[in-house]
Amino acid sequence: MDVNYIGFIETMFVQHNKIPLLSLHAKRLQESFLKINCILSIDDIVLKINKLLESTSGISQEANKCRLLVEFFPLKANIEEKWTMELSTVPYNIYTLNEKGIRLTHYSEEKISTNIFTNCKTNDRKIYDNARNFAQQNNFDDAIIENENGFVADCSIYNLFLIKGEQLFTPKLSDNIVAGVARQCFLQYNTKYTIIEKSLSIQNFYDADAVFVSNALRGIQSVQQFGNHIYNDNIVKLIHQYWKNILREHFSIEMV
Repeated sequence: MDVNYIGFIETMFVQHNKIPLLSLHAKRLQESFLKINCILSIDDIVLKINKLLESTSGISQEANKCRLLVEFFPLKANIEEKWTMELSTVPYNIYTLNEKGIRLTHYSEEKISTNIFTNCKTNDRKIYDNARNFAQQNNFDDAIIENENGFVADCSIYNLFLIKGEQLFTPKLSDNIVAGVARQCFLQYNTKYTIIEKSLSIQNFYDADAVFVSNALRGIQSVQQFGNHIYNDNIVKLIHQYWKNILREHFSIEMV
């Protein structure tokens, strides 16, 4: 990674020209900015994003996806920053449970290493792009990536959850995962399920009863299989319904 430059990314759901999960995105950006000693309040970040959204939203009133890139040049005498926003429309109903489960494989060629930007979502996405390309070349949708200690971290664009018995598990932040907004939303507002953050192995995913993934644009999505192992997604359907209730109650998100 170029220490003279860093770009932080937020991919956000837009509804009626507003970003319902903006407070969570702003919190992640605030924590990312602290890595380069840039101190901004959550209120200031929210204000900047809303001003950008207002100036950009006229391009497409139907947009439901917002991609924000905040670039910094930290080693210059005065830190320079650049905020860029793009709006687009994705060809699927956001937060709707996928009818066909995601097919995962294991990408073992590279490991996610610890660095100053661990847990941040940055535009240094080489390992994630490589994992996704590997998956697609082998007729899968995405791939599970491990960290340098051999524990499961993320997929290329999703955080991971597995279900075993009555409990839900998700990799810890210290296992070099991206601090996902949908993941944080579920952990923060869940009052129904027991969710344990712990180090997980590849074998844990083969032994799981069910697996699902999450990100800020797709919400919770069901996983059909990992390698040749097929999961039962009935419990995921119940969890997804509960997820939709969280979004309605806490963020006033209208579900399709």
